[in-house]
Amino acid sequence: MTRIFLALALACPVISAAAAAAAPHDTCGNSGNSGNHQNKAPSTDDDLWSFIKEKIKTVVVIVEENRSFDHMVGQFDYSPEIQGIAHMEFCNPLNLSDPNSPQVCSKPIAMNVQPDNPEYGTTDDMYSIFGTFAPTPEEMKTPKMNGFVSRQNLAYGGGENVAREAIDGFSIDHVPIQYTLAKDNALVDEWYAAGPITTKPNRAFLVSGTSLGHGSNDNSFFTYTNQVKGFNNTSMFEVMSKNNITWNHYYWGEESDAMYYYWVQTNANERMIHGSQFFADAENGNLPQFVYLYPECCSYDSFHPPSPIDRGEEFLRQVYNALRSSPQWDEILFVVTYDEHGGFADHMPIKPAPPPDNYTYTSTAVNGQNFTYNFDTTGVRVPTYLISPWIQSQQVIHNGVQPEPDSVLTHTSILAFLAKLWDLPELVLTRRVEWSSTFENVFAAKKYENKVPYIPAQSYDWGNVKDFWSTYTGPW
Repeated sequence: MTRIFLALALACPVISAAAAAAAPHDTCGNSGNSGNHQNKAPSTDDDLWSFIKEKIKTVVVIVEENRSFDHMVGQFDYSPEIQGIAHMEFCNPLNLSDPNSPQVCSKPIAMNVQPDNPEYGTTDDMYSIFGTFAPTPEEMKTPKMNGFVSRQNLAYGGGENVAREAIDGFSIDHVPIQYTLAKDNALVDEWYAAGPITTKPNRAFLVSGTSLGHGSNDNSFFTYTNQVKGFNNTSMFEVMSKNNITWNHYYWGEESDAMYYYWVQTNANERMIHGSQFFADAENGNLPQFVYLYPECCSYDSFHPPSPIDRGEEFLRQVYNALRSSPQWDEILFVVTYDEHGGFADHMPIKPAPPPDNYTYTSTAVNGQNFTYNFDTTGVRVPTYLISPWIQSQQVIHNGVQPEPDSVLTHTSILAFLAKLWDLPELVLTRRVEWSSTFENVFAAKKYENKVPYIPAQSYDWGNVKDFWSTYTGPW
């Protein structure tokens, strides 16, 4: 049996945002395989995979919500390889239409509860990334990553103090759990959302390699509230079931990514399990080969605004401690990622990517312009961590193992990795999965016994959080 958990992080020398946007891949000039990796796994590909298959028997994936890399972990600075913003100035103009606009630069002063949720969705993302709601194919060749602040200003007004909410990030003291997990394991600093699309389409990419042309959280996606009939395409859950790979989908709210699919609804409904059982299964050594965790969304534990950051951190702490103390710990890979950036700024350009199929998605911007997205790019960069006793601390992973010269790590990399781990080519469900980088290069040839054994509860100094929360009137 195999169980896996994910984690990512990385850093860079001081560069300008313009230089970062112009760089084709890794602004540090690295090959993107790994950093600080002294005890390398076996050298040949066959030996490496034999080693991984012997050691990793359980894979655990948790998908958090709506935060970009720079916003959440851009201040991490324990490695010079991390391509964050701890040692560079990252700014956006307050008003893109004004050539004399003042610049608003990121500061580590983001709030525990986000006051004004940034606008996101395909046309909003186009504005944030390219500076226009409906970029031409030529304009899409050059992501500028300079419209996040201006988009926030258009949405809310209020000048710099409100607009900077889209570009400000957190200090290390604000996210101590994620800092601990990243530093003690591996941080992926070039992991991209599947596309400039919202939560559910990105999650669909992660579990099936496509969103079937959906770009928004429309009512075609199953929830335990609407209970619509699922999609007919094949998901990872169907492939695992038909190949005797055991799995559970633990959920804490009304959402279940596995239930997006009709086959799961009619053949594997019993695999949808309330999250409280996860902690018991971990404690008793009863986790299946694949574990998929969906936190409560979107008020408390998933990091999705207005969820308090300290609540999301506490939930992640509990999940890690449950896995770390489990009798299955020695066989676990734990993957932590985020579905999308949620409108928060990031300085790294999105990447070209092959469409998974022939679907397109057309949406209308707030100014009335229509834009058709061909699913031919990634989304914005998001935090990802790879966690295991077989992973050396303070690693920074860039591009991973690239099957093609322009491959990157993205949500469909999980499917591509599992296809190799379990010798299941059926998990290569679309062209996008086939193209995606994998991350086997993160593993070392020894077990690290000194992993943090238990993360204690943290205290946070966020000011008068309770009074703010009681009067919150922002968007959900």
